Amino acid sequence: MAPCKPSILLAPAETEGGDLECATVSLSAKGDYSWYSLDSTIESRLLPLSWPRVTYRTRSRGTEKRRREVLIGVREGKPSSSYRSDTSKGAPKGTRIWREPSYRDVPEGTVDMLSALFITRTLILEDLTEITFPLMQNDRVWLLTIRRGEGRRLKTKAGTFDVFDSQGLGVEYLHQLHAPGETDSQAHRPGRLRHQLLEIRCPD
Repeated sequence: MAPCKPSILLAPAETEGGDLECATVSLSAKGDYSWYSLDSTIESRLLPLSWPRVTYRTRSRGTEKRRREVLIGVREGKPSSSYRSDTSKGAPKGTRIWREPSYRDVPEGTVDMLSALFITRTLILEDLTEITFPLMQNDRVWLLTIRRGEGRRLKTKAGTFDVFDSQGLGVEYLHQLHAPGETDSQAHRPGRLRHQLLEIRCPD
């Protein structure tokens, strides 16, 4: 948690209410193998604002160089998101520039990829068997269901831990709202967003 300093371009209503705080979660990975190098950072910021409520950014500086950004919140009175990525096309040699962002409506409560990992932990913390929530993946929205799997003891150099497998299945949203006469099957389609997570709970 840290003090939040909103942009001076925001409307006064966005900054009222005294001291504001924002939460930042980040992950980084770095390594080399043969000719390939990895140096990537993922960061999510949760803000006390309507737009954006969440900023999700990824940046790669290794062999692959790219930046991506997802914003989620309430824009023009509707739950919305924006997505943009960078490109070398049209940029000065050796640099990359942002493409224009694209916008779309999203379901209420949509979260970013990094926040989804922490939501998954509630399966353990609240002893749940499954949890469902809308997930933003770049410019695609998924209704993701995470199911808790079997638990076991895992021995590592850092100690012995209780671990649980978590499996996820996503169904892609084609529309935020149904058009007149549209059915659930027309508004959503099964996707291929499948993953397996390993949740670790430290011993008491």
